[in-house]
Amino acid sequence: MTDRSIRATFRRLHWHPRCRQCAWSGRSEHHLGQRDHSPRKQAGHLIANDRIRYLLRPSKRGGVHICNLYRMRSNVDELRRYFGPFEGDRSNLERREEIYPGQMAPVLRIVNDTLTLDEIVWGVPPPAAATRPVTNVRNLSSPFWRPMLSSPAQRCLVPWTQFCEWTGQKGSKSKVWFERADTPVSAFAGLWRETDQGPRFAFLTTEVNQTVGAIHPKAMPVLLDADGHETWLSGDNKAATALARPFDDARIITTSDKPKIDQASLL
Repeated sequence: MTDRSIRATFRRLHWHPRCRQCAWSGRSEHHLGQRDHSPRKQAGHLIANDRIRYLLRPSKRGGVHICNLYRMRSNVDELRRYFGPFEGDRSNLERREEIYPGQMAPVLRIVNDTLTLDEIVWGVPPPAAATRPVTNVRNLSSPFWRPMLSSPAQRCLVPWTQFCEWTGQKGSKSKVWFERADTPVSAFAGLWRETDQGPRFAFLTTEVNQTVGAIHPKAMPVLLDADGHETWLSGDNKAATALARPFDDARIITTSDKPKIDQASLL
């Protein structure tokens, strides 16, 4: 692919819907720039100008790498034991075997200075140029995410019990589930915002550790320890973003895809 064909492509498309670094969107100047910012091709089709670089090539496994499936099997009592007291207690919190983008999911956020349990939709509306909701936050320096990251009021905890990555070739992929070895429930580092359709959330991803990387080498969710909850929910931007790092390999394990049966419910 020549520089000329690259420029022609961007003039035709104006923005690239597969851009991993600006939340599936971007104005034309993000990618092409002015005439004196001519793009150049590098290894792996890394298109760059004098100001910014974006990796635009889709994965060999198909599409952009995102974490788009997890489980939340814990009830309110178990959440309270792990996260501490919170408002919005619900005895009928639904056990969720599979949570996909676009579905309601439980989150814990600060409302009127109080940690509150709520259920909101997974997937933040993208910038105007794009159409696909954003589920993962990878580029923490993006202008799209910076205001939310800088505002503790827009951070949240996303409870999970297992998350999934896919393995195999297109057409024959299978699920691999991961869970914490040291606790039955944990939290992703999430961000939320109000929209015309109500509140929406996404969660941060980061570089993989060895355990997850053996299956999915591109990214994994940002997993928070209990002692990081307060920092994430109320700390300054520097302290909060410092939590975006690969999780300890010794405390992440793969697990069965079979649903777990609540033995107490059978009595």
